[in-house]
Amino acid sequence: MEAASFLDLSKTLLTDVVSLEKDSFHYNYDFGDCWLHEISIDQLVEKEAGTLYPTCIGGQLNCPPEDCGGIAGFNNIKIILQDKKHPEYKEIRNWVGKNYDTKGFDQAKVNKQLRQLQKYISRWNSPD
Repeated sequence: MEAASFLDLSKTLLTDVVSLEKDSFHYNYDFGDCWLHEISIDQLVEKEAGTLYPTCIGGQLNCPPEDCGGIAGFNNIKIILQDKKHPEYKEIRNWVGKNYDTKGFDQAKVNKQLRQLQKYISRWNSPD
């Protein structure tokens, strides 16, 4: 088995990780909950004038709530939310929000969050 290598994300560009169509890499989000993502490049496209990057062009399902306990915890939340008579239903519903839908995917919301991320990153990259 190949040993894992880690990159400093503050100094790494996507082109440092992938360069060809059909390339892929793994990304571990939240070492505590261990959300291991495989990110695959399906197609390389030219930048479009007037488009802000990064941008989401599609997706499936809603992301799990932060610090929900990884896959097992998220699966438990999904079970609880399907049963309004479950003893933990009200607590979980209050925690995730009344409009949280595990199956929902909102591309506009994702892109809004990406814009906020860009603002956050620019604060760290700007000289004081």
